[in-house]
Amino acid sequence: ARRNGASIVDAERHAVGSIRAVYRTYPHLKKILPAMGYGRRQIRELAATINRTPCDIVIDATPVNLSKIMKINKPLLEVEYQFAERGSSLRRALEQFEKRLLK
Repeated sequence: ARRNGASIVDAERHAVGSIRAVYRTYPHLKKILPAMGYGRRQIRELAATINRTPCDIVIDATPVNLSKIMKINKPLLEVEYQFAERGSSLRRALEQFEKRLLK
């Protein structure tokens, strides 16, 4: 988006409910709109946040097709992305997380 000249909007000011709480919990999140789970309540709050945020388009980089689970009042552009891990720190972190989870 930035490479193509888009202005990135900060949705935090318009966040609703649990989405607002995510910003408080993770203050480093700037100029992105986190989708942190897909329960009915959070889907409603995510849609409300999107609908309240002044922007021309929403770029959806979630693993879910948001347009199939919510109604929003803005065009939605789905994007795909890939990443390449440098080193093994992500693998180690995921393995440690899995060990804690399966205890």
